[in-house]
Amino acid sequence: MASRDPHDLAPEALSRWLRMERILSVAGVDAFLTTTLRSPEEQQALYEQGRSVPGPRVTNARAWESWHQPWMHGKALAFDIAFRPAGRTTGATWSGPWDFVGAVGVFVGLEWGGNWTWFKDRPHFQYTGGWTLAELRRETGLERGGLA
Repeated sequence: MASRDPHDLAPEALSRWLRMERILSVAGVDAFLTTTLRSPEEQQALYEQGRSVPGPRVTNARAWESWHQPWMHGKALAFDIAFRPAGRTTGATWSGPWDFVGAVGVFVGLEWGGNWTWFKDRPHFQYTGGWTLAELRRETGLERGGLA
């Protein structure tokens, strides 16, 4: 099962999430992590949803095409968030001040999926360090050949 643990984020992504979380909290926005690290198998299963298995399409990224994969020392460079419903301590809603939250994410040095033109993914933030996935694969020695 995909992780929600902030410690499954690479230090570059974790530090930005923590800064983002502090800014949002001061602004009264209660956001929390819903996904950090996904195994290649989990990512591929999500990709197959709405294609070869029933359900809505939720990603265009196959295994090793997502920043949620264990790129840096087994840690992810991406996370997804949701909002806590007002007055509740549990539960999640994806209805919230996305433009503000996205701007905060960009301010702290993240790429925001809500700015993508080809597939809007407002809950998604990733730290790319200016790299492409192809460059990251080369630098880390990880290749997309299969799920391993």
